[in-house]
Amino acid sequence: MRMGNRSWRRSSAKRGSALMAALFVVLMVGTLSMAYLQMSISKNKEQQGAADAKRALYMAEAGLSEAYAGMVAGKSGNVGSDLLPARFGNGVFWVVAENLGDNKTCLTSTGLCGTGRSSVSLVVENKRPSVASQGVFADSAIVVQAGAVIDSYDSRTTASGVSVGGMTLAGGSTTSGSGANAARVASNANITVQGTTARADGARVLGDVHPGPGGVVVAGTGSTITGSTAPKEAALALPEVRYPNVAQSGNIAYDKASPALVLPTGTAGYESFHLTGTGNATLAGPLTLVLDRLILDAGTRLTINTTNGAVKIFVRDWLKLAPGSTITCASTDPTKTAIVCGGMETVDRDADGIADPPVTIGATSSYYGFVYAPRATFTLANTFNIWGAIAARGLTIAGGGRIHFDRAFLDLPGDEGADPEPMCWRLVQLPPARIVEERTDPLLYLKLRGITPVPSKDAHYDAGVTPLTGITKPWSRVTVAP
Repeated sequence: MRMGNRSWRRSSAKRGSALMAALFVVLMVGTLSMAYLQMSISKNKEQQGAADAKRALYMAEAGLSEAYAGMVAGKSGNVGSDLLPARFGNGVFWVVAENLGDNKTCLTSTGLCGTGRSSVSLVVENKRPSVASQGVFADSAIVVQAGAVIDSYDSRTTASGVSVGGMTLAGGSTTSGSGANAARVASNANITVQGTTARADGARVLGDVHPGPGGVVVAGTGSTITGSTAPKEAALALPEVRYPNVAQSGNIAYDKASPALVLPTGTAGYESFHLTGTGNATLAGPLTLVLDRLILDAGTRLTINTTNGAVKIFVRDWLKLAPGSTITCASTDPTKTAIVCGGMETVDRDADGIADPPVTIGATSSYYGFVYAPRATFTLANTFNIWGAIAARGLTIAGGGRIHFDRAFLDLPGDEGADPEPMCWRLVQLPPARIVEERTDPLLYLKLRGITPVPSKDAHYDAGVTPLTGITKPWSRVTVAP
């Protein structure tokens, strides 16, 4: 019996030793499996992070391409914002366009995909300056009548109250300096600057006067030209008017002084916009208005307010700002206002038996903006003082008239868009935006906040419009080593 007990104990001990060895092996295999699993997860995260980082870089480069295409189409180069980015594939991006002067723009694109974040910068130079950058321009002859003055200033640097050309700037800037001797007058043909007459002193152009390649400057006795009169090396073709794709329907006719007719912001199109009697209307930006006819009768008033956005008025056939009418600009940034007319023929438009020219500008105004009529020849009344620029097929500046060329137009893209040439590309520091610092998937981040990113093709901003931003910290866009 004792022999059997000892044998049973030895057998149990052997079984216990085998169980301990098996448990040890299982623990070792489990430990190694967990270590391998952790290593695999870490490796997968690392690979996913690297993939997201590469996707974010591609996303940022896609943003640069989108901004570049936007500049070619006439947009500002700003695409989306950190508060409302543009969606592209499985990520988002936004682009900040910074004007560096001398027709150079810095595009900084930030791309986000998954946990990846990347910011790249591209400096481009615009090789296609705007027609407005020519100051006063005509395809055919220009006549500056006696008593007229053409000078210049810079709305970005000229302070409120500074006198320019005998007139006082109404406001809108912060530092002094008028730049009043850098005007531009140019033509593809001859330019006449009339001398002193019995009624007025000679015309004055405080800046350059450039006729066409085969043209000449005819300067009368007593006239003043402070700059160059050398002919242009090549003619400048005026681009055709490109009308926004806005449906036009109905007519507006308004004859009341109060209350003023106020058009809603956005885009609108009408066959005719006609102020009669004592009609009073306000156009507030952002607004794109497409019309067949814009008619202001004597005694009417039109107010243009670009405080909250640009106002662009496109007229297909007939622009009539009759003598005795008034245009008031409630804000003083000329780059945000444009009146464009594509009319060409002189025909009877109102059935009174008298032929009407396509453009009549006789209103009383200190107009801050650009006037563009590439197919019309007309006389600019001396009651319509321009702070900005003007271009037409043929142009006469009436005696006593005033045009103050805004040199801010020198740094704007062309009317048909920019012709940007890349200069340098670099990786830059990420902006201190909340969506960047969260390090979560940007689409999830936006969804949790009820924000739907805009498709990239719809996220472009017009020139002169500044996107809203939530970035309040200083952002130094220093180069990051690749």
